[in-house]
Amino acid sequence: MPRPPVPRQSAHIVSALWPALAIAALSGRACIAQTLQSAQGAATTHKPAASKSPNVKSGVIATFDASGETLTLRTAAATPEVYVVTAKTHYNRSRRVASRTDFKPGDSVVLHFRRSRSDGALLVTELDDAASWNWISTVRKTTTAATVKEIAENTLSVTVGADNVPLEYTISDKTRWEKAGKEVDAAAFKPGDHVFVVPRSLPSGAIMARAVADSTAGAAEEKERLATSVHGVISSVDMAAHKVVLKTAAGDTRNLAFNEETELIVAGKSQPQSGLKAGLRVAARIRHEAGDEVTWRFTVETQRKPTVTRKKTPVPKGAAAPH
Repeated sequence: MPRPPVPRQSAHIVSALWPALAIAALSGRACIAQTLQSAQGAATTHKPAASKSPNVKSGVIATFDASGETLTLRTAAATPEVYVVTAKTHYNRSRRVASRTDFKPGDSVVLHFRRSRSDGALLVTELDDAASWNWISTVRKTTTAATVKEIAENTLSVTVGADNVPLEYTISDKTRWEKAGKEVDAAAFKPGDHVFVVPRSLPSGAIMARAVADSTAGAAEEKERLATSVHGVISSVDMAAHKVVLKTAAGDTRNLAFNEETELIVAGKSQPQSGLKAGLRVAARIRHEAGDEVTWRFTVETQRKPTVTRKKTPVPKGAAAPH
């Protein structure tokens, strides 16, 4: 059945109103989008950093029993889960050491847990607010600038940042100390000294100080010395003594030993050791034997040429696009 014609007067009215209607529709969409963006922003302001570990959960405390031994965490999962806090549980709030009583139902938290081998209970090793979790997660993985507060037999107490947040590292006889470019012991550092701490996260939740130095360069060198691989450029090769001098990416100079079993890999293929030459950029895989750094593989690296991105020339309005 043919559609009846629109009266000429109505058509003129619709034509006149169409621009205004279109603008109103677009404005409405913009307002909705802006509202959604604001809501999403507000929802993610205090969102904890995503963790790949299945032993890390974030949510809201639903209940915390009177004895303070169990808490129920409400997460995105359909069923809340029950966790057990113990005398070994670490608490952090507002980036400072806290206690069980600093948390209550309704608090948004992040917790790390392990499963008990005896009864399968979910034991909480750490309970934090999101701000503390994000901060501590960074401190556990990256070299941190700090001020020495106290050095005890097994601990290094420092303050971090302009607001002097207290932080404690575990130290041992394996902790490396460097000052003015030289290896020293802990006694060389005093309260008030500015240091850079290379960390390692421990299963207990504590943070080990792997190395402590008085400069960023020193910390980078110490971190590199602790690694099982090092990148740099060969300065010299002594085939008779089986020694290579390597200028590393961190600016250190390393004397690396090698033996008859050491591999030389070039373009994915094994090559004779005679191919070791000064000027080669390599990755050296090392192990420590009787105080020496013995290299078991050298891999020659090629420098990648930087990708050049061509800028597109804007086409003036009305002009035909180039073919």
